[in-house]
Amino acid sequence: MYVRVEKQNGDRPYNSIVYGYLISSTFAKYIVLNPHSNCFELVDLLDNIGNTFARQIHIIQPDISGFMELSGSALLKLKKDTKSQHKDWGEIEYLCGYPDVCKDNGFLGKLLSKLSLPQKHCRIQLQDLPDKDEWTYLNTQEDIKHFMESFEGFHDSTLESLHYYEDDYGTRNVLALFRNWYGVLSLCFEGVTYFQIKPSLPQMRDIFDATFRISSEEGVFWADSCEPEDPYEGSVIKAYNVKWKVCNDSNSAEAKL
Repeated sequence: MYVRVEKQNGDRPYNSIVYGYLISSTFAKYIVLNPHSNCFELVDLLDNIGNTFARQIHIIQPDISGFMELSGSALLKLKKDTKSQHKDWGEIEYLCGYPDVCKDNGFLGKLLSKLSLPQKHCRIQLQDLPDKDEWTYLNTQEDIKHFMESFEGFHDSTLESLHYYEDDYGTRNVLALFRNWYGVLSLCFEGVTYFQIKPSLPQMRDIFDATFRISSEEGVFWADSCEPEDPYEGSVIKAYNVKWKVCNDSNSAEAKL
């Protein structure tokens, strides 16, 4: 599972693989790794701000391959070990995560108590995204810069197709296929927060320039203009994450969404 973490205390947002999550009748908490502090953190799904609940965890990829699940009697020792630290932890009803996380009561107990632990002091194996060998992730503005240089800043490219996907987990993806002299590229925008597509004019399909940027605060922003005005009437995509790959056949790429 891959998520966007937007804590309500003013900390910088970030993307993280989920290492596990705990559920009770009153809370859902996610174990994530903050890349800014290099600490494992326990983050509430919802935070109560001014008698309203603000979501702090946004799903980018819902896949939980490799996770194990614990409930009922399998949680008795964890509940006993942690109840003395905080009474609410005795109410944990469900734990799901990577095996080394679920089986390490010492790590879980400390994290439940302190809410943040330096990664270097933990015996938790760091995880990679399962599709990293198929897709190239663009995580920084430097990554975006290299991509734009390779693809000529989308100059003389065309938007061949666009597919939108949404599911019950809150996953919202846009898969866009672009073509220029470089070839056909598939750009997958994940955790889409906004998009608008303006059809090209007849006989004038080429994109001349594009804006493509990423930051912790804004996330991913793409527009088919080098200087998009606000509000912009052209094509815009905003998302939490973006990845790309070369496509040998556009039809097969579309089928994989």
